[in-house]
Amino acid sequence: MKNPIRSIDDALTSEANAAVHTWNFTTGRTRSDLSTLLMAVGSSVLIANSMAYPNNLPELVIPVYSAWTAGKAILDPRIEKQEVAAADRQMKDFNVESYKIGQKICGYAVGYIAASILFLSTQDSNPDTSQSSLLKSIGDGLIAASLLITSADSLPPKKNILSRAYDKLNDLIKSYRLQPAYARVEE
Repeated sequence: MKNPIRSIDDALTSEANAAVHTWNFTTGRTRSDLSTLLMAVGSSVLIANSMAYPNNLPELVIPVYSAWTAGKAILDPRIEKQEVAAADRQMKDFNVESYKIGQKICGYAVGYIAASILFLSTQDSNPDTSQSSLLKSIGDGLIAASLLITSADSLPPKKNILSRAYDKLNDLIKSYRLQPAYARVEE
């Protein structure tokens, strides 16, 4: 029987890889672009929440923490270069794999916090507190997704789907150019 934690890890890793593949296929952009976007949106949600509901001092620390986390957790360009260099040699870099495991562990921890906050917000009868908790949960969930995507497989950048469709349509039109039709001439 397979370990249930391993099954959850495999499922989340598979989903992160599928998200990166879909992002790359649709936009042509890379894993680090998606991770950066999710981290920025998640941090923005946490910052907006702390400004909308400034209940106490820890709430005011969240924007600083979110900005620091966003800067540190985004895929380091040096790590990405090491990963590409190792992939060109058809190998894996130990430093890159260690970094990815660390990001994945942080993603699981932040995801657990997001799920805990979401569960606790359903137990609260105060609408302001439950709305603030829901926003915290969404922000932490996006940050967790960003960290998990950082640990996904890398794909090279390519043209976005609209550019590729336009190029294929141009090729199709060029291949069906009007060609002269030959007819018999009767004398």
